[in-house]
Amino acid sequence: MIPKPSLIILDVGSHKLEELQTLLSPFPRQFRIYFFWFARQLARVALGRNFSFLRNLGLHLRVIRYFFFSYRRYNLTIISIDPNPLVALPFVRFISRRYKTIFLPIAVLGHDAKSAAELKTLYQYDQSISNSIYRKNRVMSDTQDNVCVAIRLSLIWEGLVREGIVSKNSEIILRMNCEGAELGVLKDCVSAGLRIRCLIGSLGDIYKIHGEEAANVANEILDSLKIDYKYFKGDEPDTWPGIISFWDNVTSDYVLRK
Repeated sequence: MIPKPSLIILDVGSHKLEELQTLLSPFPRQFRIYFFWFARQLARVALGRNFSFLRNLGLHLRVIRYFFFSYRRYNLTIISIDPNPLVALPFVRFISRRYKTIFLPIAVLGHDAKSAAELKTLYQYDQSISNSIYRKNRVMSDTQDNVCVAIRLSLIWEGLVREGIVSKNSEIILRMNCEGAELGVLKDCVSAGLRIRCLIGSLGDIYKIHGEEAANVANEILDSLKIDYKYFKGDEPDTWPGIISFWDNVTSDYVLRK
């Protein structure tokens, strides 16, 4: 029997791989995040500010059971893309103990790029976690003069196909939060003919950085490709309950063990 090709998780703007740490098994960092979030919610209940938390307690217990007391393994390969290896590499090494992981220390160009590859200033925010090739109206971290290589996603994908890491028919979960380059990613998914099963992450920076027109174009691409989008952030536990059924559905064909 010919083994089924692995599912590809294309993780654009990996940062600390927060989402994959949450989805692929209980990692210590995510446990700490959830524990402190849960404690804050209980404190708000005690102060009479959040009784809805108690009404949804069953849902939160499901979250705890799913993410921290169940074991799931998948037939998948992770392509992690982030321009700041100092932030990403420790978490790439950790997750690569369990899954084949290819790390590319580059940025992905946005829709306004003038060429297929450019040298870009890398603006750093939030202690070098929220790196962006776009200048934001926010206070930057102390290190402001870094540069990075930025490449269009279609060119990156061509290289991955050429090296045999992926195939033209690979099924892909697109996980992205790339600080303003998201529309460029989506446009290159169209031009390269990528088979996107779903999109997980955040698209909010398209509107914040490029405005309403760009955000509308992104939504039109999602509609035209019939891509289901789920807002999900590994450092925001209130987004975790809604991802469980969604994740199980898109990965069901690639489960090796539960």
